[in-house]
Amino acid sequence: MDRAAVDHQGSRGIIPLAESRGSAPGGVGGRAPGVRFRSVWWIGILCWFVAAPAWSMPTGTDPPLATLLAGGAYDQVVEQGKPRLAAARRAGEPHALIALLLPMGMAAQYQGSFPEAATWLQEARNLAATEGTAAERAYAAMAWGDYLLAADQATAALKVLQEGVAAARQGEGIPHLAALLNNLGNTLLAQRNLAAAEAAFQEALPLARRQGDGILEGKILINRAHLAFWQKDATGTAQGLEEAWRQLAQLPESRWQGFALVAVGKLATRQAAQPVPQRRALALLALEALQKAAQVAQRLDDMNTLSHAMGCQGALYEQARRWSEAERLTDKAIFYARSTGSAEILYRWEWQRGRLAKAQGRLEEAKGWYRRAIQTLGRVRGDFNLGLRDTLDSFRELIGAVYYQLADLLLQQSKEETEIPRKEAILREARNTIETLKTAEVQNLFHDECVASANARQADLEQVAQKTVIYYPILLPDRLEILLTLPTGMRQIVVPVSSSALETEVKQLRDQLEEGEELEYLPHAQRLFQWLMEPVLAELAAAEVETLVVVPDGALRTIPFAALHDGKAFLVERFALAVTPSLQLTDPRSLVRGHISLLVNALSKGVQGFPALPNVRNEVKRVRSLFPSRVLLDESFTAPSAVGALRTEPYSIVHVASHGNFDHDPKETFLLTHDGRLTLDQLQEMIGQSKFRTQPVELLTLSACQTAVGDDRAALGLAGVAIKAGARSALASLWTVDDQATARLVTSFYQNLRDSEQSKAMALRHAQIQLIRDKATEHPGLWSAFILIGNWL
Repeated sequence: MDRAAVDHQGSRGIIPLAESRGSAPGGVGGRAPGVRFRSVWWIGILCWFVAAPAWSMPTGTDPPLATLLAGGAYDQVVEQGKPRLAAARRAGEPHALIALLLPMGMAAQYQGSFPEAATWLQEARNLAATEGTAAERAYAAMAWGDYLLAADQATAALKVLQEGVAAARQGEGIPHLAALLNNLGNTLLAQRNLAAAEAAFQEALPLARRQGDGILEGKILINRAHLAFWQKDATGTAQGLEEAWRQLAQLPESRWQGFALVAVGKLATRQAAQPVPQRRALALLALEALQKAAQVAQRLDDMNTLSHAMGCQGALYEQARRWSEAERLTDKAIFYARSTGSAEILYRWEWQRGRLAKAQGRLEEAKGWYRRAIQTLGRVRGDFNLGLRDTLDSFRELIGAVYYQLADLLLQQSKEETEIPRKEAILREARNTIETLKTAEVQNLFHDECVASANARQADLEQVAQKTVIYYPILLPDRLEILLTLPTGMRQIVVPVSSSALETEVKQLRDQLEEGEELEYLPHAQRLFQWLMEPVLAELAAAEVETLVVVPDGALRTIPFAALHDGKAFLVERFALAVTPSLQLTDPRSLVRGHISLLVNALSKGVQGFPALPNVRNEVKRVRSLFPSRVLLDESFTAPSAVGALRTEPYSIVHVASHGNFDHDPKETFLLTHDGRLTLDQLQEMIGQSKFRTQPVELLTLSACQTAVGDDRAALGLAGVAIKAGARSALASLWTVDDQATARLVTSFYQNLRDSEQSKAMALRHAQIQLIRDKATEHPGLWSAFILIGNWL
């Protein structure tokens, strides 16, 4: 290759990070499976594999769809498949239909056409189950399992892939077994079952080698290296990447080879950023893999992979603090991403360009790049919902840093600003930047458009109520920033505590509150009060604040602010408290008094392996004595009966007294009914069913034994439940709460609502204080778990 071509791809024309490791060996054969570039590269982690079928429908001189799929010609697969599919339907030949439906469904999926993909893949799977061979059942399971994983349905994907593995072991399905096991390993890794994932990859690798499938072998090796990375096995990661590099470098050039080489380079760069003995060798391996990927992509005119290869080389030079080379390569990556209109790639390099400018002290330029990256992300956030397999990185870890890095720069700038209007404008931009992320997190978590409808009805929280303050903490690596929205304007308070120290203290408080051990929680509650509240007390006192609306960040979602302690009293004894996942997702309206009616859904008996809740009957009796209520108790509490009740009456409060669990995966979240489980989707459908309803349900009360587990994603799910369910607010608990204490607190809360004009936040405060004053229930583990989410009025 001539110097111009080498320089164009950002390769040997640039001074390498270190000496060359030698040239790549010669090539061997292997087929190229179809993979969706957008979903995998955007996450930048696993090489998810869908094998090309070993059979196809006879089509004369036309290429089989499986061949087109393997070559990445997705448009042609769908275009040529539709008339063939119509002919096969007329002929009524099930095997021909399966051979068409599977590649068409996978091609549609890789193009991002998920509804069409689901229709074709489900039809193929149903046909294979009733009339297909073992090979067809195995292949259909592999394709459908991959779709489910891409649609963030890892539990369903696991079941389908396990069925496919069983079918593939029946002799004629064996050619698909290695790919099925690889997909199974990816699914288990997404579910954080590392040991089972390792077993699946270990079995898949020799099978792929015996089949001579070099690409699949390389991808399994990369997946094993990723597994070692998550197991913090630096040696295993380095060895796995070296083996994958040797395997992939000898294959014939193809889009899939370039794709996999970038995966090698990206993981090697990530591992080289850690303080491990293999850092130098990993940096060299990353450079060679990325240079080779760039060569392949350029010769095949694959601009997406070329953009990745350039950008990832830029990241490698960024890591080495070689700023000029890093900027040059990143600019090329931006050029190629723009040329293909790939916003899901472009934002990464705009973000990288911002980091490079910041590292060199060009802060205004850095902010410009960060703003561009966030604007670009705004165009592709819908892709977060489909096509992006779950990984061991959280959504926030995948994209959150770009928002926080811009907010960090803005907050630093605001500290230096002396002009009040300008200072407040900068603070608002910082808060709005984090708000954009928080809104995206909720939308990503629930995978629907609930955020858009919530935005459409939001009010200006800052103008809603006097003596109410918005408390907005932002956790940064080196400090805590607190933004207070007061009647006189915004205030910025900086607390010199690192996010890691704060998160450690939060976890210890959460653990002690759940365990309920005497005063073990107190030192942690006091330390957090010193960090979170003490710096703002003077401002709150001057404003005569009565209610704090907290927008918790990260780990702060997992604890109740009510339990923070100043050495003499709990925070709830000073202020009424409410939380919201985002200001943009809050609909503050005063509760309409005089027409409150309840639909009470309650389960007191032990069913489905869950213990009885004997105090639920007393709770129901007290609640219905306070407000007009319809009660669905025990056998009468089923999903259909609850839906039917809401269709006939516009109840303002929906009360659920039952076992429940909020998981980090919303699809595993449920509320127990007598005959089954009520999912969040069903809850949303149930609450939205009333034909009389012109306004959302005012309050959803989850008086359940357990309504969240202690991680911030599950807590975000709890905080977003009102939004998801279509209610203005929710009352729910962060951990398992004593049955008797729950009944007392909820009854007192409702009584406060009935007997006074106080807000929901104030009604909860007085109910919690009532329990604090009783020696039997004074421990915060019994009362502080209940939080008011959303509209506090």
